[in-house]
Amino acid sequence: MRKSVLVIITASLLNAACFQGQSNEEVTPAKEKIDKIVECDKCDGSGQITRECFLCNGAGSTQGTSMVTERSICITCNGQHRLTCTVCYGRGYQKCSNCGGRKIQCSRCGGIGLIYYSLGGVGEWINCPNCSGNGYEFCFLCGNDGYYACQECGGKGWNNCPRCQGSGLGDYQTNLNTYSTKCNACGGRGYFLEDCDKCDGSGEIKESELD
Repeated sequence: MRKSVLVIITASLLNAACFQGQSNEEVTPAKEKIDKIVECDKCDGSGQITRECFLCNGAGSTQGTSMVTERSICITCNGQHRLTCTVCYGRGYQKCSNCGGRKIQCSRCGGIGLIYYSLGGVGEWINCPNCSGNGYEFCFLCGNDGYYACQECGGKGWNNCPRCQGSGLGDYQTNLNTYSTKCNACGGRGYFLEDCDKCDGSGEIKESELD
């Protein structure tokens, strides 16, 4: 009998302690998650991102090559079509080889242009028939000019280049020509516009926070 009463009292005390402990604890309500719409931080709200062009690597242009056959410049005249005359050295005239470019004194009158002529004991001074009174021998080559037109170049002072015949062009050569063209893949922009993979092109994303 005593043991039964003791057990009942102990159980009652334990139940009272547990009840008292639960009443003293504070009950914290559960927080709810709230979704809000914000600007996408990957595309800055535009909904699109840029991708570098795979073909031109962002340059906007591509390089091409082609074979071009053309004539080079004549190596003899350097494209000038002609060469300076080697006889007159570009002057176009030569010093007379007969008179040496100077007047020759008349051998008959001694350069005075007159001779004493006598006939029947009467004499007089007349023009020298050898030099026509000018005191100088007549040069058959230059006409007493001392110079004449260069016979090698015809008085031009130059001759057509013997290698290119006056064209200024040399031999035909085939060269590799490099050129730039607008990239066909990106249209010359160097990049592509694509929908943002974070916001699926909307420019907005959802963020959750506890309220």
